[in-house]
Formats: sequence, C-alpha cells, structure tokens
Amino acid sequence: LGKQIDINKIVITWENAYGTDYDIQVSNDKEEWKTVKEGLKNKNQIDSIEVIPFDRVNARYIRMVCHCSNVNEYNNVLEFAALQKKN
Repeated sequence: LGKQIDINKIVITWENAYGTDYDIQVSNDKEEWKTVKEGLKNKNQIDSIEVIPFDRVNARYIRMVCHCSNVNEYNNVLEFAALQKKN
C-alpha cells in the first residue's frame, strides 16, 4: 500500500479460475501476518466481483492466501483493491 493505512474492505475481481477457499491477511512488516478473514468461499464464481468487509485494521501489506481453486491449483485475480469505508 506504500504506507500504513486503515482499511476495512477488500474487493476482488475474479476471472475463470477463482478461489473456493481462501484467507485475507494483513501486516505492517511482511513478517507477522494477521488473518482478518478466514475460510472465505467465492459464491459469485466466474467473472465476478466480491466485496469482503472486515473490522478496521491498520496495515501496510495485504495478501490473499488461497487454499483451493475451482479449476486447478491456480487462481486468476483481475483486480485486488483495499478500501476504507467512510462512516
């Protein structure tokens, strides 16, 4: 992200090989990772946009850890965005 910011939502745009079991993790140093969402299942499937809200965290780095795909061992992500919902 370039610097630490508060985030509370991820938006993922999937292509044809989408994650069927995955976690979202954040970090400030790329060494210690905190899981903010676990065991996510893509319900929208192919060519879909998935919005994943979670409790606000301060982070510089974000990663998606995929455990399974609908097609093979790969996942196709077209876009991965971190957002901060304004109150």
